[in-house]
Amino acid sequence: MAYSAAIQNRFAKVEMIADNQVALLEWLSFVPSEFYREILSNFLTLLKTNNCKRILINNKKGKVVAPSDQMWLNKNWLPESQKVGFEKVAVIRSKDAFASFADQRMFETLERAYGGKVNLEFFDDETDALAWLMA
Repeated sequence: MAYSAAIQNRFAKVEMIADNQVALLEWLSFVPSEFYREILSNFLTLLKTNNCKRILINNKKGKVVAPSDQMWLNKNWLPESQKVGFEKVAVIRSKDAFASFADQRMFETLERAYGGKVNLEFFDDETDALAWLMA
């Protein structure tokens, strides 16, 4: 059975939106490593449980991710996420210029990992991102 709210704390919110067709991961602040990994693990569970093919990542309040967490993401999370087979990822850019640059590099890694099988777009607001995901 699908569930909508996986986690919400001072670091992030993870839930299903748009009539359970889109998985949302919204970063709310800088996230220490232990919580970053826990949040992404919960997000992966949400994706698997709901067989979700569309993802909205709201990084508007996000900060730079530690290099060790980027390595963990590439080595652990990405291979597991490939089993879900999501198709569209909309990313709302961070207001922090350094975080936005780091996001761009991190998501380029995601695109390479998926061999061009995932459609990834960057947006400045959630309305446009959600409209693109639902198209």
